Amino acid sequence: QKMRWQKQKKNIQLFGYGSKTYMLGMTEAALDLCGGRLDDHIYYGIKDIITRLSYHEFVLIDGVEQTLKALQGHYKLVVATKGDLTEQMVKFRKSGLEKYFHHIEVLENKDEKNYRELAAKNDILPEDILTVGNSVKSDIAPVIAIGGTAIKTPHEVEWVHEMMEMPQSDRVIIVEKIEDVAK
Repeated sequence: QKMRWQKQKKNIQLFGYGSKTYMLGMTEAALDLCGGRLDDHIYYGIKDIITRLSYHEFVLIDGVEQTLKALQGHYKLVVATKGDLTEQMVKFRKSGLEKYFHHIEVLENKDEKNYRELAAKNDILPEDILTVGNSVKSDIAPVIAIGGTAIKTPHEVEWVHEMMEMPQSDRVIIVEKIEDVAK
């Protein structure tokens, strides 16, 4: 698994985020483990894992829609996500949440530069950004760095690539459940 992660990390720099990059990392790790030759059944097994990952049933986190209903009309709601454009747009449309948002942007990466550009596109000053998310690296730290405010929400899964120390700031708010965002 460590080998696959090392391959995936390298590939993210070249190809961005998404299931195709994940598949490439798994395939490269399998090639290394198999001495440079990959049997068809191993390749198709990897492809099947990625296909199931990409098209798994979409499950909305409890409380998200109620929170969006409470916030809609009071704020300009924007989705900022990263990854493969097609993959992310399919997920977003499956969510049924489009009606709550002013704009969706699939970013190359969630970093200071891209958050500044997103703010400019939506006529928002960086210091007026209030982001809500579970990733310190992608949702919290870059927004704090440009002067915005961030709400850290819980999530049962945290990708190792997204882990980092929480920035020390009075503009970081930690909530226990998503519904607390609307309070």
